[in-house]
Amino acid sequence: KQFSAEEIEYRVSKMLKMFSLEQLKHKSVRQISGGQQQRVAIARAVINEPDVLLLDEPTNHLDLEAIIWLSDYLQTWKNIAIVVSHNIGFLNDTCTYILNIENKINPEAMPYKVFFLFLSFSIISIDNMKAKINNTT
Repeated sequence: KQFSAEEIEYRVSKMLKMFSLEQLKHKSVRQISGGQQQRVAIARAVINEPDVLLLDEPTNHLDLEAIIWLSDYLQTWKNIAIVVSHNIGFLNDTCTYILNIENKINPEAMPYKVFFLFLSFSIISIDNMKAKINNTT
């Protein structure tokens, strides 16, 4: 996707506000904390609203407030998001489908309430995700 300079400025300002990074606008990524760096990485990933969002351990280095915010944000995500995480609470709160990986991939989409996982590969979706899955199988 290509955006005008005005649209880019608007999107950057929106992301800075959404991720509580406004005060860090003029700092180098090397000058901010691990949690703030993680927020910047997530903001960079979502700013262009990709069709598929891939997040690998997105809750690492985030405080509880940021994890809750990210969960709420992903629940409103209109496209497909694939999340790899060990954070079971985050996955249960956020994901529609969870694929459990324990030495091999379990291909069955399980209910979203899974309480014991070694590693989870998750698909987050909204209502139309089921239709997209059904149309591809």
